[in-house]
Amino acid sequence: MPGVTAWGNDRINLISIDDFTVELEALIRERFSEICWGPAALRSGSAAHNYKNTMRSMWRRISTKSEATKIGMIGELLTHLFLVGEDRKFQSVNMLFNLEEASIKKGFDLVVRASANDEIYLVEVKSSAIARINAESKAIAMLNKGDADIFGKLNNPADNLWSNALHHCSSALRKTDLRDKIEEILSHFQDEAFTAPSAAAHNVILAGVGFNAGKAFCEAVKLQTKIDGKANWNQYKSLEFFIAQKETFQATIDFIEKEAA
Repeated sequence: MPGVTAWGNDRINLISIDDFTVELEALIRERFSEICWGPAALRSGSAAHNYKNTMRSMWRRISTKSEATKIGMIGELLTHLFLVGEDRKFQSVNMLFNLEEASIKKGFDLVVRASANDEIYLVEVKSSAIARINAESKAIAMLNKGDADIFGKLNNPADNLWSNALHHCSSALRKTDLRDKIEEILSHFQDEAFTAPSAAAHNVILAGVGFNAGKAFCEAVKLQTKIDGKANWNQYKSLEFFIAQKETFQATIDFIEKEAA
């Protein structure tokens, strides 16, 4: 896509948004309702789920938030946009919007299904504005924070952690055999959380979204070297990394405001 550079291997995916192009705007318009409400929204026919009203809902949720919260919400939006999609190996089984209130979502940032084998992956997203360190070190710092947070969630789960994931799945997906299968997997995880919770039982994707404000972006080889050279990532069934980088988050905020008008 013009304005977007992608690099990846079996464990690491790096997306650089170099310019907020018309093609990127078109991709957001195409997938926005699906991202915010879940894949079922594409066929719901509900006025609440159409593009314009979804944009208005997003603007109501984000416009009055602090800068830190806006950065987090835009980071999650970009992760949904580029980690998940029909042409990618993951499909979402939850939604961006919080179900209970017009705020940020609680629990897992994303829950995705691997298209190849139906394995469930839990995604922890950390986002950050400009920092006084180089881009690779900044990315590692975000991934470290995400690693610590999701490891804690999985080893010491809140009572509603998995019920939230189940609720999101039921709302995000149409009633099909696939949804039944995913709900069965999530219910099994919920049972384990009350008996023998363990991060080692789960596939995890650590996501870091950086807004670099004119500073240099991560270089793929340097980033891979730093990730591979870190010996003490917490232990999971499997671990992958997603890094997105963009000059500022303001262009995305401005686009949402314009589209919501």
